[in-house]
Amino acid sequence: RMDVDLGVPSSTYDITDIGWDGEAFAVHLQLPSTREIFVARVAPDGQVILPLTKYGATPSGGGMPLGYRMSTNATSGMSYLFDASGGRFLSGHDRAGQAVPWAATRPLDIMLPNGLSTVTSNPGVAADAEGGAWVAWTQTSLSGLAAHVTGAGAVDQSVILRANRALARMSPAIVAASSTQVWVAGSTGDEAITVYEFDGAALREPRPLVSSPFAPNDPVNVWDTRDYYSFDWQDERWLSFSEPALLHIVKVHGDCTYRAATKAAAQ
Repeated sequence: RMDVDLGVPSSTYDITDIGWDGEAFAVHLQLPSTREIFVARVAPDGQVILPLTKYGATPSGGGMPLGYRMSTNATSGMSYLFDASGGRFLSGHDRAGQAVPWAATRPLDIMLPNGLSTVTSNPGVAADAEGGAWVAWTQTSLSGLAAHVTGAGAVDQSVILRANRALARMSPAIVAASSTQVWVAGSTGDEAITVYEFDGAALREPRPLVSSPFAPNDPVNVWDTRDYYSFDWQDERWLSFSEPALLHIVKVHGDCTYRAATKAAAQ
């Protein structure tokens, strides 16, 4: 345990995300009164090597379930913030805390090639090793979508992950396998946690990862899953999610499907 002094009162700023940028911890804070976003870099020994620095602002507050999500990549050193509160706002900064030039003053509102521009929600984001980021979101509670944004701010990949129904009731977990490949996991809350994989050319058939303990469309029992996060570590992929008073961590491997969380043995 270490006490780190960032030079600001903890009662004034909200810590919204901490990521490893390959050299130090990128600690992100938001000033709720202005929605401004700040970053400080902290070395493993607790030394502050980049004082708190403002790099942008975003429309909503951080946190679950409706706030923005953030991701930091240890190879590229980039950190990205994705906010889907009514629009698709993406901003980011490099390892030095410098905001990307295409979103220096306000986050970029991504306009996809298909022209979708209605209400958005449930943001997910994963910075990639090449300097860009994959984002995923729900479009007007009708479809789940994902897009890749390059380090120059251009959308070069986009895909509908799930048509005619929300991708997730909460923000999905998302892993940027590369600038052309993305892995997304989420659930509407009353069904299995489902995995969607896009390889730059085609979307694999979605598959269940963790089954629901209740029957589909059960009017009484709803599987209340939330807080999806996923990450790769030493050639392994892990997914964490929570239920009220419960936290689950699942190892993702092959095409295994896990039974309901109370009996989480692989099939």
